[in-house]
Amino acid sequence: MSVDVSIPIYGVKEAIKELKEIDPALRRQLSKDYSKIVKPVIDEIKNTLPKSAPLSGMSRQWITKSGYQMLPFQDGYAQKVSARINTKNIREYGGHKSNVGTFVIKYVGALGVVLDMASNGRLGAALTARLGNRSRYVYPAWDRNQDSVNAAMADLVEQVMNQVNRNIVQ
Repeated sequence: MSVDVSIPIYGVKEAIKELKEIDPALRRQLSKDYSKIVKPVIDEIKNTLPKSAPLSGMSRQWITKSGYQMLPFQDGYAQKVSARINTKNIREYGGHKSNVGTFVIKYVGALGVVLDMASNGRLGAALTARLGNRSRYVYPAWDRNQDSVNAAMADLVEQVMNQVNRNIVQ
């Protein structure tokens, strides 16, 4: 699961790709700066995640058909929430276009998706009754920090665009 938030600035993916070729150190710094900007969101998500099984059944074993061991929920298990910059091109499958967000916050893992987004079936109904409607962790944290992150991101993107433009002109 990922949170895809769009800022109305065009050409960012291309600029980041070009930046990697022009100045790899600046591209790495961009990733570090982005991680610092969204750190409050990630910290809030991690602080609100359950430290033990939110439902009694989640302490039992659950192995999917593919053999992946989704449960038992391990007490104290650190859920992975990360910030990434994605410059993948728009993909098309059978006439459907898929554009992945450029700046992404991801709550990684199958269990994370279930905890955050499940709403159907008995498991979804039990999670909704116990923890509230979906999204339980990612979107609420984003909503509370959205304004400060958007302002800082607009400044960061402007700095990067100026740097790329300077390198193109020279």
